[in-house]
Amino acid sequence: QEPKNTVKSLAVIVCSDVSLRIANSTFLNALLVAHDNSTIYATNSTFTRSGFGSSSAKVIYIDNCKLLEGSDAGSGEIMVVKDSVLCGGVGGRESKEIYLAGLSWPENNTRKTVLYGSANTKFFLDGANAKNALINILGGTVLLRNVGVRKLLVSSDASIDKLDLQNVTI
Repeated sequence: QEPKNTVKSLAVIVCSDVSLRIANSTFLNALLVAHDNSTIYATNSTFTRSGFGSSSAKVIYIDNCKLLEGSDAGSGEIMVVKDSVLCGGVGGRESKEIYLAGLSWPENNTRKTVLYGSANTKFFLDGANAKNALINILGGTVLLRNVGVRKLLVSSDASIDKLDLQNVTI
């Protein structure tokens, strides 16, 4: 049985200057985009082939969520994704600081977590000893810590300033 707050068909919401709060919801094929001075706060929700796409919000905070099958966490200026499953993209050219803590990856996952940023983007990923990570780095300064990586890709044409690996198994 599906949860009450389920969006099943293609849904697109685009907004600016808002505080978007999502809790205990399920999205399938949905795109939620918030721009300008917006904030996004998502908890206890599941996104499948969904997410925050090209959102350029000031702050994006995602806690205890599942972003599955290529779902996108958005490209906020400051982002926090914690205690979540992330099988899709995070970050963008305008992102400055991205903190990823307590992430996990399903054992049978085939989707990469794509870290996308400019030379000015700082990524901090602490996997809390998670395994099976598929990570593709497309730019930024990146610190990976406490994670078992099944596959690590680093784009040859990306603007990667620094890659720091601490307690990482590849």
